[in-house]
Amino acid sequence: MANGRYVFQNAVTGKYIVPQNGQTSRSYTTAEGKGTGFDLQRNTDDPYVLAFEMVDANNVGIHCAESQGYHPVGWYTHNEANKWVFKEATLDPAKLKEQQDAYKTRVDLTKNVDVYAEKVAKYFTNSAATEVTAATKAMTDEALKAQMTTEGVPQGLLRRLC
Repeated sequence: MANGRYVFQNAVTGKYIVPQNGQTSRSYTTAEGKGTGFDLQRNTDDPYVLAFEMVDANNVGIHCAESQGYHPVGWYTHNEANKWVFKEATLDPAKLKEQQDAYKTRVDLTKNVDVYAEKVAKYFTNSAATEVTAATKAMTDEALKAQMTTEGVPQGLLRRLC
């Protein structure tokens, strides 16, 4: 970043870890925006160990605590708990795209759950969607999938229904 700090972006979601203003044991979250970033500092005096810490504020950095279910939380800098080692990763573009598409599908399903629930409700006799209508029973799988596709039911949901 222009301010000399660094941002950390999830390759699948595209979201960034955002600072939480240096509070210990407080969780870090992700967001669409980059936020103010993190200072990246060496966490050892050993010249042969490239361990770093991502410093937020108030001498607090990102730590994945066992006591917090390995969720990233704030913890004091300059200790073993905040050591991070960065490694170069080789990504398979096709697998990354597949994961990104799956994530986008899940987000779409979550954001539009009411819309899709309404679209598929007519195929069931009850609100729990445990029994299909007589008309649905009479359809072949291919015909049902084709009709649902025409009506805008997403493929991810179709795979679970049919």
